[in-house]
Amino acid sequence: MTTTPDLVYTIDSPVVRFVPNTDSGVDAWRSMAEQDESGNACCLIHQLPGVLLQLAEAGYVARERLPYGGRWAKGFTNTDADLLDQLQA
Repeated sequence: MTTTPDLVYTIDSPVVRFVPNTDSGVDAWRSMAEQDESGNACCLIHQLPGVLLQLAEAGYVARERLPYGGRWAKGFTNTDADLLDQLQA
């Protein structure tokens, strides 16, 4: 059985950006964004293993976003962008 990830991430070396994919993923995203001075849920690529471990220990599932058309790619819509703007406000 495959679990829907709470967060998906993209690697744009050297930065890894996280996006919520479930309601509980929004909570994790908020917590991550609060710790970043720019208000984003991201890390440097060399920090990724530790961040993924922390997320797993907190009970969250994070997976790399597959190319569009893949199982985890739900597509980032204007509604998603509006939601992230509201979360950052």
